[in-house]
Amino acid sequence: MIIFVSKTSNALNRFPYNIERITPYICLNPMYSSATTEFPCNVLMDSGAYQDESKRVSFQQALDRQQAYEKKLGYKAKYIVAYDKIGDKEETMKANRFLLSQPLTNQIRVLLVQGTTNSEYSDCLKEVLGVSKTNTFVLGFGGIAKAGVINAVEDKLYLAVIDNCSSFENIKHIHLFGCLTERIIRFFEHLFPDKTLSCDTAGIEIRSVMGNVFKDGKYTATYTKAQKYVDYHPNVLAQDNIRRVLNYYNVPDPYRWGNICAGV
Repeated sequence: MIIFVSKTSNALNRFPYNIERITPYICLNPMYSSATTEFPCNVLMDSGAYQDESKRVSFQQALDRQQAYEKKLGYKAKYIVAYDKIGDKEETMKANRFLLSQPLTNQIRVLLVQGTTNSEYSDCLKEVLGVSKTNTFVLGFGGIAKAGVINAVEDKLYLAVIDNCSSFENIKHIHLFGCLTERIIRFFEHLFPDKTLSCDTAGIEIRSVMGNVFKDGKYTATYTKAQKYVDYHPNVLAQDNIRRVLNYYNVPDPYRWGNICAGV
């Protein structure tokens, strides 16, 4: 299990937010290009499609800004994400095909599944799996960030996977976009024990700012707004919660023992 922790700024509540010292797996987004890393990391370079939902750019423009962000970082991202469109199978497949056509050197493409209805989502997955017969990429499930709280979204995901379960033989790596829900993670781990599974999450930072502590696989409301900066600092709590999440999911990374020794 790999967890890419989202970083959208170099500071959180006025203090340095250098989470790359905790984990080398970082999710960056060209819409928040002020965020940098102190040293090269294993970066999942998102496309900014979610932020562009109301006003989109071209596929080439989306890739251009991803690559411009890489130049600012001073190194290339390990993973480049296609410029999908939430709930739109056809546009997402166009984005997938565009990314496949680009000459990316030593970078891994992430193609996505999208669809409004159960059948559209399943059909999109079938089409992406078909592409895997002649192309190598990470299979990304999009539009599932709320699967942990909306049953219909979770069911759509499960039904699509079950419908196409026999066609995953060429897929080596599955990514769940914006989904750090344990039962969904365990579903994929159980169904595909021989594949790499990953997800990205911005929720750790958001929950920490609200005073929630991650423990035993879930967040618990621990601090009130009045306790902010008195009994807890959001930045410190966010970094502690990252360590807790990584330790809970037994994420393999070079900092693991240091995180355990940190006592959180």
